[in-house]
Amino acid sequence: MVKRTTRNPLVKFETTRWSLLHRLFAPSPLQPPSFRFKRIVYYAVSLLLFYLIPLILASMEFHNNLWTPQPSLYVPYLRDWNVQCMFLFTFPVLLMLLLSERRLLPKRLGDVLDAGILTITDTKAFSEFLKTWGKKYGVVNIIGQLLGLTAGVLASLGNYQYLTSEHPWTWQLTEGSVNVSGWLFLILLIPLFFFIAVFYLIRGFATIAFLHSLVKTPGIQVKLEPFHPDNSGGLSPIGGIGLRNQLVLATGGIQVVMLVLVAKNLNNPSPMLYILQVAGAALYLVGAPLMFIGPLLPFRKVMLNGKRQLLKTIGDIMQKLIEGIENQNTIADLSKDVQAVEELRSLVRKVPVWPFDAITLRRFIVLYVLPVVTIIATSFAHELPGLVKSIFRF
Repeated sequence: MVKRTTRNPLVKFETTRWSLLHRLFAPSPLQPPSFRFKRIVYYAVSLLLFYLIPLILASMEFHNNLWTPQPSLYVPYLRDWNVQCMFLFTFPVLLMLLLSERRLLPKRLGDVLDAGILTITDTKAFSEFLKTWGKKYGVVNIIGQLLGLTAGVLASLGNYQYLTSEHPWTWQLTEGSVNVSGWLFLILLIPLFFFIAVFYLIRGFATIAFLHSLVKTPGIQVKLEPFHPDNSGGLSPIGGIGLRNQLVLATGGIQVVMLVLVAKNLNNPSPMLYILQVAGAALYLVGAPLMFIGPLLPFRKVMLNGKRQLLKTIGDIMQKLIEGIENQNTIADLSKDVQAVEELRSLVRKVPVWPFDAITLRRFIVLYVLPVVTIIATSFAHELPGLVKSIFRF
């Protein structure tokens, strides 16, 4: 018999070692949960620093012209849909989800542990496992931050090269030279956006590796609850991790759509922009499902094995009933038992083998197709004025 422990060692599990961003702005898992209010504060600060200040600078530079295209201003600030989406939606979502990751695994796995789905069979071995992965996360955080800084610098240099050589006449330029709002965009906005995005993705891959390692550790046992009311075998908190990843990737997909819209209005669009658009679309179409199911795959294997074991047990019971048949009277006596076992087999066949329910699946599908819907909606909006004029033309 497996002995369960009531103490949750995951409470002290720290995945943000050597992460300066989390240490400064994310609450420790040991602190009371007060992050909801801080999300509002962080969004407000993000809106001020990365959206409103560039808007004010661009307004001053172009004499309050933030919308109307001119010969020397093909893309005003408010018509730069890429920037609008980036700093009104994508960047705040990335930042909030990244900061909330300090509590993510302790909270999600703690819920599953408290429900009895995860059972600690060897406290010492499991504590060593968490200690080892705490150190691994420290290495991951260092690598993620370095790669994020590198990506941010390269993205900034690439944008500077494009702005100064191709002269697309966007709000970052005044008479062919980078203006104050443009320098803010190149020195702060773009590097920080790519830093956050790359850092989140690197940590996302580390979390997938952690969960794969978790189900294999000798100090923990995953038990199938086939008829759990969450319709996910009791593992719905794990399914939520995959949905978080899809939310981030959906915002990235919409960002690619916005880049396409902006490229149509540029004075001299670079071929590299089209390459980035195609690469981003292909990466999204393939990567989004993988990032959703990645954290779920190790638990799917456990759920499949549990379901097979249940079906095998039912099959053994059925076999014993058949072997017990001796004559016609016995057949009549056992018919009700055989029918009951067959009904149980039909019920077990419906047991879920993925740690998410139908609602989570629908949310994933909605998020996955959201960039495609955005393309259709923006195309329709672009053609709407001409369509209205043609309808009401007399």
